[in-house]
Amino acid sequence: MYSTKLSSPIYIDKAKNDKELINDLYEDFKKNLMDREKRVKLFNRDIFVDCKNWITYKNEVFWHLISLSENEKFNILPCNNCASGSRCNSNCIEKVDEVTLTNGQKRYICLYRGIRINWVSEIISLANHGDENIKTWKKEIKKGRRDVVQFYIRFTHDAVDYVILFEEKYKNGELSRYHFITAFPVFYINKKQEYELDYQLYNREQQKKVNK
Repeated sequence: MYSTKLSSPIYIDKAKNDKELINDLYEDFKKNLMDREKRVKLFNRDIFVDCKNWITYKNEVFWHLISLSENEKFNILPCNNCASGSRCNSNCIEKVDEVTLTNGQKRYICLYRGIRINWVSEIISLANHGDENIKTWKKEIKKGRRDVVQFYIRFTHDAVDYVILFEEKYKNGELSRYHFITAFPVFYINKKQEYELDYQLYNREQQKKVNK
């Protein structure tokens, strides 16, 4: 899963063990996403990264980025043709290396996801420049008692299919910033179809508003 428009995934072989590799991934996360001064903007608006919750001395958002839900099931491992496959020992199946989020959700470390976190800032930059391989759309959902607007960026090019998810934040009725939720490579055909359908539905609704 590579694209000529993105840099290579984070080099995996220099780390002596998984702990050291995760520390390397965290350094990239701190530099490109946690550091407010270096963090890219999205369409000239600030991106907010929640630094409230911490798990074993690392930001909870980072752990979500490099892990899979316990409900994930694979017939073919996505890391088969990736260097990460030689390091994770099929953790998405064996479910040994886990992290529990502050909401009690159990997730399993996925180095395939982890070594691609350097793509987040690059894909946001491509979106800012109107790259032809970027699709964006919004989706309203219920979050507890609140209605929230999720904003999606999807990059599809060469063998890469990657989604970044935000929640829009408003102030005085105006969009003020984007709250970064997570980002991930898209593995499943049904998820690819779902995202394409959401994109098409959103654009049809936008077109209806224009034609009124």
